[in-house]
Amino acid sequence: MKKLFTLFGMLLLFFSGCTEDGKDGKGYISIDWEYHDDEYKVSSYSDDNPSTPSTVSAGVEYETAPGTYYYTYVSEDYSYYYDHDGYYTIYINYGGDKTLFSDGEDGEDTYFDLYLTVYKKKGEEKGFVQDARDEIIRHDDGSYMLIHENVTIRPKSRPE
Repeated sequence: MKKLFTLFGMLLLFFSGCTEDGKDGKGYISIDWEYHDDEYKVSSYSDDNPSTPSTVSAGVEYETAPGTYYYTYVSEDYSYYYDHDGYYTIYINYGGDKTLFSDGEDGEDTYFDLYLTVYKKKGEEKGFVQDARDEIIRHDDGSYMLIHENVTIRPKSRPE
């Protein structure tokens, strides 16, 4: 009987060592922007996410690690420049824990889209204006992206 318990214990250890935790899902971000013509557009963008290149291409999905990242961009219309800065947060779906006899579920990949817009606060005609927004963008797969953004509006100087 003692040999049976020893054999059962060894089999239990053997089989429990054969299972694995699920793999974490990957996170991706794509960046796109509003563009109408040379005077109504987003003119520059940068962030501190090491996964995005210094020059981003519209709509390209960049694999990224989870975290909160700082971004800035400048947009303009016919009369004003708009200095935008803020933070976005990327989340991933983590893999499930293994059980005694089965592997953990793999986490699903998540895809986030950051869309940059030309922004004008209604009713403001001149001078510096500041505004802020907080937004939660929810996706069909249950993931979400948090955004906090500050906007400073400054008039363009036009040659006479």
